[in-house]
Amino acid sequence: MRQVPQKNYLLIGGGKLARHLQFYFSSLGLSLAHWSRNQENNNQISSSKQCYERLKTLSGQSDIILLAISDSSIEPFVKQNSFLKNKTLVHFSGCLTIDGILGVHPLMTFSEKLYDADFYKSISFITDESSEKFQTIFNGLPNPVFQVSKQEKAFYHSLCVMSGNFTVLLWNKLFSELNNKFQVPKEAALPYFEAIQRNILENHEKALTGPLARGDQQTITKNLAALENDPFEAVYKGFVETYEKITSSPTDLKSHVLKKQSLSTSTKSHSETIRRDQGAFQ
Repeated sequence: MRQVPQKNYLLIGGGKLARHLQFYFSSLGLSLAHWSRNQENNNQISSSKQCYERLKTLSGQSDIILLAISDSSIEPFVKQNSFLKNKTLVHFSGCLTIDGILGVHPLMTFSEKLYDADFYKSISFITDESSEKFQTIFNGLPNPVFQVSKQEKAFYHSLCVMSGNFTVLLWNKLFSELNNKFQVPKEAALPYFEAIQRNILENHEKALTGPLARGDQQTITKNLAALENDPFEAVYKGFVETYEKITSSPTDLKSHVLKKQSLSTSTKSHSETIRRDQGAFQ
């Protein structure tokens, strides 16, 4: 059996993703050089010319260039360093599609803390070109690979953002309000958090519970009244309206909103009447 020659990778970037990729590639024994502006500054390479020359040298020694930098920086960076265009380039944006650069998005969230080495092997990669091309470029990675067309990539990424990022805002809201308003520690809600995760994993289509799932219009109305003037009132309304659109289960959100608007109009009208009466006596 012919042995596949090992590729030499150059990882560019100094953020969380770059740190995770560097650890993962190292754990697999892959040849990976690393360059970032922060690293150059730490090495006391102050001259921009020196930074440029070192990047050019590392690029010349590499087969694949991995661009783990911000979305808005990818194209300007490649344009600024024209010698990179002769290399196989890969970016990791979940939303962007760039001609001449393979898009590979890891379906995962990356924090400051590194994962166990074996965990990285389970992370799926979503590519905007063929999975065969991914496997040619990353022949040393055992990860699952799936293709999403360039036309559908932004929609795919919007789903990731809603499910992975927006839910963090909701849990942060719960934990902070429990602690600050009710003096209930975050730990008290962890079994609830874990049960929701478990229910989603076991059967995501039947994991929804609470007033939306059971059509409890009275509770929804009370919840919205309690959230009045809270920034998350709009979030709650948005979820109720979305649920109405994707199911055949109507709620009384519309009547609740109309009732509030009617009350507001009535109050405003009453105030205007008082002002007119006061003006008549002046």
